[in-house]
Amino acid sequence: MIVLTGATGFVGSQLVRQLGAQAELLLVSRDPEAARRRFAEAAVCDYATLSGHDLTGAVIIHLAARNNDRVGTIEEFRAGNVDGLLEVAAIAKAGGAARFINLCSTHALDTEHTDPYGLSKREGARALTALWPDGAINLYVPAIYGNDFRGRLAVLNRLPAVLKPLAIGLLRQVKPMISINRLLAVLLELAAEPDLSDDPWKSERYAADPVKDIGISSVVKRTVDLLAVLAVVVLLGWLMIIVALYIRFDSKGPAIFAQQRVGRDGRIFTCYKFRTMTLGTAHAATHDVSAASVTVAGRFLRRTKIDELPQVVNVLMNDMSLVGPRPCLPMQTELIARRRARGILRLKPGITGLAQINEIDMSDPARLAAWDDRYGAFQTLSGYIVILIRTVLGGGSGDRVSSY
Repeated sequence: MIVLTGATGFVGSQLVRQLGAQAELLLVSRDPEAARRRFAEAAVCDYATLSGHDLTGAVIIHLAARNNDRVGTIEEFRAGNVDGLLEVAAIAKAGGAARFINLCSTHALDTEHTDPYGLSKREGARALTALWPDGAINLYVPAIYGNDFRGRLAVLNRLPAVLKPLAIGLLRQVKPMISINRLLAVLLELAAEPDLSDDPWKSERYAADPVKDIGISSVVKRTVDLLAVLAVVVLLGWLMIIVALYIRFDSKGPAIFAQQRVGRDGRIFTCYKFRTMTLGTAHAATHDVSAASVTVAGRFLRRTKIDELPQVVNVLMNDMSLVGPRPCLPMQTELIARRRARGILRLKPGITGLAQINEIDMSDPARLAAWDDRYGAFQTLSGYIVILIRTVLGGGSGDRVSSY
């Protein structure tokens, strides 16, 4: 059975009939009579009587929320987005429900959003995870559209039907969006998903319409990648020669360090960097290598990120992009498994990425995979540019070596 709250809202009303075709459906509403009139084919109850239903094995999809299109105090938003959420979750958990999916806007992911909606949704998500760590999922999605559009997307309603798919495809290149059909598919996948109890970030999931490999975004990204390669060679070629000589003068060994990494779809490729470790240092994840293994030149190169410059060869060969998940070593099996489980291996790896500019490295595989998943779900051309700018301005410090 699927239990749906907030069914009379914009999203819920478009999901009801499609969900009802997939499983037995129970709608929970604060105005059950209005819900019955609107959805005569569905079973309906109010929140007070929800506990009287057999919820064994049920999946609860919680859409009910006080949204940011309403004015209110933080207390009013907490009443709906924290207290109301936990009330339904407690009933579902006590009734033997299998899973609780709490729909959240990506607005709540950004901690810089300190409005009542953002604050209350983040607080509610944390409280839900604490209440039901093994059965609750906070699903973050961007703007949702169906047969018509709401909010800032309402301007698309004026377009002829034949032009809407083209407009949506173009807009998706620069703005995360998700269709009702895509949301339905993700909800059903999460409802049937096996237990992920070994993933400490399993309660945070992300979904949006995918960005196709063929499109304006992909063409622009590849063009920027190649222009960056050209710029590095033409403008910084002299610097790379000096750095190579400096490395050879500073310590024994070659200037370039070549190492196998895991690329797109799990394929192995050779990644190139300026050598920052002493000759003979074991091939291992950076956080597992002693800080004493870093050379004097290496400390400077890592701090300034100059050690990454030879990776322009990998960008030229299309093994990497400027932006994407950082490629790991084949021996980092936990990270590879977590990335595979979240579908991250479909992405081309990058020299920098969303996780890196937020100071998240490979020492925490579960957290890194979650942030890579967030990048993959919501990637846009504008986001690509923002990550590049933040990296150039000094964002992120790269993988940290061990302190021993």
